[in-house]
Parts: sequence; structure tokens; C-alpha cells
Amino acid sequence: MANPVAQTQIDITWSASTDNFILDGYVLLRDGSPIATTTLTTYMDTGLTASTSYTYEVYAFDSFLNISTTSNALSTTTLAVPVVPPTPTSTATSASTAT
Repeated sequence: MANPVAQTQIDITWSASTDNFILDGYVLLRDGSPIATTTLTTYMDTGLTASTSYTYEVYAFDSFLNISTTSNALSTTTLAVPVVPPTPTSTATSASTAT
């Protein structure tokens, strides 16, 4: 699962891999390039660009240099920068009264 949580952050989670040897960890790919190696099944990808689509994949590896097949690709988009409406400006008008 890839969950955009901020304009510059996507949180990624995946299911644990099973291995007949001792699993050493996971490699997380963003847009086809490795960005992290971890023993966890979660990762907070930060420093991203707002309103931008990213694709993630992960694979597992063990201490015997066996690697799993790469997971299915999962794409999501970071949150957009909020649009702040302009602050209304008021112009003071002076009314003159004739007497």
C-alpha cells in the first residue's frame, strides 16, 4: 500500500516475505531505482515533490544472496499544495454629505 500523507511524503507498507532461509531484508524501488534497504515492512519516503506521481516496487533478499521476484508496481501521487484563495481587500470609500 502506498499512502500519500503530505505534499512531500508517501508512506509505503507491504506484506512480509517468507523464505526457507533467513530473510535479511527488503529493497524498495521508486520509479525503478533503489531508494532504501530495510528489515521492516514499512517505509516513509520523504523529500518528494507535491502533486507528483511515483511508482513503488519491493523485493526481498536473504543471506545467501537469493532475491525474490519484484512485487507488482504500485503508483500514487503526493498531495497537492493547497490553493489559498486571495484575501479580499477593501477600499475605504468616504461619503460626503452636503448640508
